[in-house]
Order: sequence, then structure tokens, then C-alpha cells
Amino acid sequence: MDTAAILAKEAAAHSNASTRSVFVKSAQQLQRLQAASSQAKAKGLGAVLVAGVGFHNAAMEPEDRELVESLFKANDLPVLCTTSTLAMGVNLPAHLVVIKGTTRYVGDSETAPGETTGYKEYTQTEVLQMVGRAGRPQFDNEGVAVIMTSKDNTHRYQRMMTGQPVESCLMANLAEHLNAELVLGTIQDVPMAIQWIKSSFLYTRVRTNPSHYGLAHKLKPGMSQAELDGVLKSQLIMQPVSQLLEYGLATTDEDSYSLAATKAGKLMANHFLKLRTMASIVKLGQQPNMPSLLRVICGAEEFRNASLRRCERKVLNDINHATDPQQLRYHVMATRDDGTATGKLKERLTSPQEKLFVLVSTSGSGMLRLPKPES
Repeated sequence: MDTAAILAKEAAAHSNASTRSVFVKSAQQLQRLQAASSQAKAKGLGAVLVAGVGFHNAAMEPEDRELVESLFKANDLPVLCTTSTLAMGVNLPAHLVVIKGTTRYVGDSETAPGETTGYKEYTQTEVLQMVGRAGRPQFDNEGVAVIMTSKDNTHRYQRMMTGQPVESCLMANLAEHLNAELVLGTIQDVPMAIQWIKSSFLYTRVRTNPSHYGLAHKLKPGMSQAELDGVLKSQLIMQPVSQLLEYGLATTDEDSYSLAATKAGKLMANHFLKLRTMASIVKLGQQPNMPSLLRVICGAEEFRNASLRRCERKVLNDINHATDPQQLRYHVMATRDDGTATGKLKERLTSPQEKLFVLVSTSGSGMLRLPKPES
């Protein structure tokens, strides 16, 4: 939004009197943009639209997003400033794509166990999705992509231009896959787990490019096969096994040799749950109360892409304050800074997790009618 406002101001400063912006080429285009501007609801959107600039993000109401998308597709809106999520879900091809910075903030809901939050580089897949909007074959003969990044990361994107080897994604979910193999009976002891990992693409790539998997300090040049296997056993097998044992998802014998899935491990595999989610459920104990269980489920990593739109908040707040237990069985309660409950209903819902809590609590009541979602 800030970028769109700056671009609109600069475009107006270098325009002629008839069109008001260097991005507006005709009086007819200006009339269409002015008509669209009068329909815009988002703060600041109408002011930039008349300059031929728009913005697009998940927090906007569906009507505003549809308005911006239709103007861009019709070539009435030459410039569109957007979040990285646009590259994943909306088909808006362009001639020029500019990535203004290659980092984004990664919060608790998006980090794996042991990882820290903070600003992190986009993954290669995310960057390729974004630049892939430029010069789509059915719309253009060529495309241009500009990536603005720090000097330290320049080599990363230069390699991307010339192509680079495909890497394994198994490392990110190794504990989940190992647990699934225990449930299937494919793995029954540590030696079988070692043979399983040796048959994987991960094993091939981690020996070739250990730095990509954070093992460059462990795997040294000139290591014997036995030393190599010892390191990989420690990092790729015993580490995820320890996590499964810690949360009661697997059992072993006194010699830590045999492996077997527990009932909790089977539930995790059967319902395709992430390790972090299952660990949170296990920590609740044998007989958790329903609100606690709902909070864990609604805060699960599997729902990290959920969003709370501004147009949904009034409906959800009204439902959360409903007094009829048949309409809402469990309410979102206010908490103090230390996390303890105040005993009062939360005045306004502020997170996607609270939205999910209300959705689950109203399931089956027929009461919930949210505004039309994005198509």
C-alpha cells in the first residue's frame, strides 16, 4: 500500500494535465479508473487507482480484490503492488515483475520445531512463482523480472538464473515420514531405518550438497564410508527417532534397537498430522477439556495459511458474544499478558486461530454466514 502511494505520487508529478499520471495514456482509460475509484472500499485504494496504480493483499475485501484484478486484466491498471501470496493463488500475468526485497517475516505458525522466527529469504519455489508471472506464453512474447536483494544474496539468484540441482524436501518432514514407515511396518528397527534413508533421494543429495541441509560442519571431505554413515545415522535417523520417542509416538527396547509406533503415532500418521501438532495434542494429557483441545487444533501448523479478513470480523465477533449455547458452545475468552484467562469474553477477534475456534464451535449450528470468499 505504501509503495502504491509513492508510485502514484511520482506518476502524478511527471504527468501531463490531461491524464494526471504517466501510467494513464488516454481520457477513456482515466474515466474507467475514476469510475472504479468510486467503488473502492479499502483505505487509500481509490486515490491510487486514478493514477493507474493499484494494490492487492489478503486483508482486502473480496469486492476490492475483484475490482483490482479486473482492471489489471483489462490493461486499465498498468501497475499493481501486491504481497507474495498473489503469485501463489491468482492468475494475473504481467510483462514486468519487480520483487522489491527477497525476505519476509516468518512467525511461530510457520516455523518447524527448533527453528527461530524472524525475517527469512523466500524459498526458491516462491521466487520462481513470482517471476513466473512475467511474460506468460499465452499473453506475451517475452517477460522481464527484476529481483532486488542484498549484495550477500546476489549469487543465490544468479545461480537460479542459470539453473541449479533439484534438492530433497524430505528433511523438513523427516520425523513425519519416519513415523509413517513405522506405522506401515516398513521400518521395525534402527538398521532398517538406516537402509530406508539410504534408499532416499535425500541420502544422495546430502552427501553431494551437505551445506543445503545444514550438515556442512558434520560431513568433512575425505571421510570414510563408515564415518559418513555414522554421521547420517545420527542426524537423519536418531534425531527424528528421539523426537518420536520424546512425545510418546514410538517405543523402543532397552538397547534402543527395535522401533514400533504407539497408538498416538498411528493417529498422527492416519490423519497426516505434523509432528509439532501431534506433540501439542500429546502435551494436553489423557483427558483434556474441549476448549483446550480446540485451541491446540486451531493453532496447528496445518492452518498456518488461514487468514482473518476485515469483512469477516463483525460476523465472528457477534457470534462469539452469542448467549445461546446452541449457537456457540465455546467462546473465545480474553487473556492477560501472561496468558491467563480473565474470565471475560474477548471483545474483538484478532487472529486467524480465533476465527477457526469460532468456526469449529459453530459447526453444525447453521448460524454462521461469512461474506463471500475469494474465488
